[in-house]
Amino acid sequence: MDYNDSGTLTTVQIIRLVMKLIPAVTATHLRFLQTIFEVSGSTDVSYGDFIDTIRDCRVSQKEARNLASNKLSPSLRRINEILRAEGAKDIAQMFIDCDANGDGQLDANELTNLLVMLVPDISAKELRSLMLEMNDV
Repeated sequence: MDYNDSGTLTTVQIIRLVMKLIPAVTATHLRFLQTIFEVSGSTDVSYGDFIDTIRDCRVSQKEARNLASNKLSPSLRRINEILRAEGAKDIAQMFIDCDANGDGQLDANELTNLLVMLVPDISAKELRSLMLEMNDV
């Protein structure tokens, strides 16, 4: 897969691999997967980055399953606190600013941008965790 021997795969190459391995995968799942790998800000994924991302996702899913249904994860609690502190008009404007195609909904990439606007110091691991939790909602 690493055709140029760079030691990395692009997210596009990873998507093509997933499409070959799972022919029935949906476009929505592929966009979500691409977003999960690109939260660090790069489209190049090293083997170590790939393993770390998969590990982070598995841990996040296990943590989400272990939470009682009426409790928020630490990441969602953090977002909740920020949302409570922000004014409704500010949040609405952030949503509009992140809704790149103006359809009134945020896809995975647009949602990532909104979360980064809300929490500028958010780590890639925390962002992946939030994206996975929100994907399960």
